[in-house]
Amino acid sequence: MAQTKINGFVFTLKKNGRIDFSLPPEGKRFVPVPTDEDYIKLKGIDRRFVTTHKFSATTMLVVMELVDKEQSSGADAYIADIKADCQREERKNRCKIRSPKTGKEIYCPASISCYSDDCPRKLGLVTATDTPECLDDMAETIKAHTSVEDEVITKVMWEGFKTMLRKEVPVLAEILEWDEYGYTAKEIMTKLGKKEDETSWYYYQWKRIRNRWKEYNR
Repeated sequence: MAQTKINGFVFTLKKNGRIDFSLPPEGKRFVPVPTDEDYIKLKGIDRRFVTTHKFSATTMLVVMELVDKEQSSGADAYIADIKADCQREERKNRCKIRSPKTGKEIYCPASISCYSDDCPRKLGLVTATDTPECLDDMAETIKAHTSVEDEVITKVMWEGFKTMLRKEVPVLAEILEWDEYGYTAKEIMTKLGKKEDETSWYYYQWKRIRNRWKEYNR
């Protein structure tokens, strides 16, 4: 494979001449950092390091920053924060439809946004869901259940809550953390060794998290 040397590092190139971000220099990793064209021009960023990256279901223009692999835990937290922000925005744009099981309004489990012509609500369809609430929306319900309005205090409380779960019920902490990293309900269940038809088990775990979060806020 073709290679090129930039700032003392050797990078592998794809057939089209662009940098292969899946093959960083040894001991390094690439981290996608959201950017825009004005910033790229202002900083004179090498466009070979500019690409698009998908955070959850949102595609952004990014510059791929090279960081030390052994000291990149902060990068994982940074990416998780971006994914969580994107997921919150994505969920805001989803249709609310009437659940055929409970009669309550739920977020449509069939599509992330209402921008396409096949949106169930636009077509006048009622879409069934496996549980009273869409599994992928449960985390937002949990996180929103607090009377603390200050964002800094809320974040501190949330981190303390997760630390408590890690000690008391590790599997619940894992579900929370994987959700914050942008994994879907199906992906998390796979990680936990569960089958696709075990959605009721997964839903029950979120109810456990919700109850513990309520108790933690008292």
